[in-house]
Amino acid sequence: MEHDHLNPKGDYIDEINKKSKIDEKLFQGDIYLDELQGKIIIDELKEELEGINRTKRQAIRDKEGVRLWSNHTVHYFVTTTLSEDARRAFLRGAEMWSKDTCIVFREDPSAAAHDLLVVQAKNGCWSNLGKLGSLQHISLADGCETSSIAAHEIGHTLGFYHTMSRHDRDKYVFVNLANIEEKWRSQFAWQREEDNDNFNLGYDYGSIMHYRASDAAINRQQPTLMPYDKYYRETLGSPFVSFIDVLMLNKLYGCDISKDEPRSTTLGSETRRITQPPTTFAPPPPMQKNKCEDRPECPIHIANGFCYRKGITYEQRKTYCPRGCHLCGSRGF
Repeated sequence: MEHDHLNPKGDYIDEINKKSKIDEKLFQGDIYLDELQGKIIIDELKEELEGINRTKRQAIRDKEGVRLWSNHTVHYFVTTTLSEDARRAFLRGAEMWSKDTCIVFREDPSAAAHDLLVVQAKNGCWSNLGKLGSLQHISLADGCETSSIAAHEIGHTLGFYHTMSRHDRDKYVFVNLANIEEKWRSQFAWQREEDNDNFNLGYDYGSIMHYRASDAAINRQQPTLMPYDKYYRETLGSPFVSFIDVLMLNKLYGCDISKDEPRSTTLGSETRRITQPPTTFAPPPPMQKNKCEDRPECPIHIANGFCYRKGITYEQRKTYCPRGCHLCGSRGF
């Protein structure tokens, strides 16, 4: 269905980048690859077309030219080109990723860190992929000043591709190439299984890293991505970091937060200390005893299968969304 734009640049990343005339320089619409990453992607596309078998590579952190941030810490510097709205969006987006993981975002006003994320308003909404080393960038220009767009781009900064590029994508969604702009069709390629470790976590229709149903569409009243399960056709993508996004990031970075040590996250001038006993799937703020309450973001995650999705335990469902998952009155509530 057609919608009224809230922003003249467009309401979604693909629209904003197209109108900003930056989309043709980007991979999958909003990823700015460095030279090595670009060469790897081009070589893989050629090999796929020619049917060449490749030997299995190392773990995900060494694949596709993606490297992870050392010590789980992202040092960042905000340039004067960034609007105050975009700065707030970046901080909120960073908080979405850091609050339930071991990832720390630390502002470096002197720009002295060796590995430094430069947050700027260059042109469009985009990010480099993983840690490049030395300086790298994330752009939150006009139209990108929302926490959901910022969190999506930060996901690329941390090392994530788009969910729809998973090797098992075609088991879950149909790609309607007839409704995709020709120059975008190659951007809907998937990764090979040997290059794509999803840590045995199920396909996440509601991931903040998933394309929306009409991204790159010729006719936006028709979808480009259609889940085979009609239950998910209205819920592709999410403005929130999903539970599976959090699980995957913790597994990717090997997050093992000590149960005895509080951790702190520095975002701008604010330092937040987390003193609840952490787990691999970090805890929400404690609920009052004997209360059965859902977290605010539960409705959208429940709509995307949180209550029965592979990789999410009973305890996690009970802790986060007990009412929505119909667990009130069971096992201690």
